[in-house]
Amino acid sequence: MELKAQSYPDRIRRIAQELSRLQASYGVGNTVRKLRTIADELEQELKKATRKY
Repeated sequence: MELKAQSYPDRIRRIAQELSRLQASYGVGNTVRKLRTIADELEQELKKATRKY
């Protein structure tokens, strides 16, 4: 049950990592970069929200 313990940003990064394996075959490089950016931005927002409470 390791996946349930992962944060949403970490889950998104894991998906991006899995997609990066397909990058050369299917041209998903742009999607991988976008997912990693989303994960980073989400992580920052979650940190901000946590600091407020």
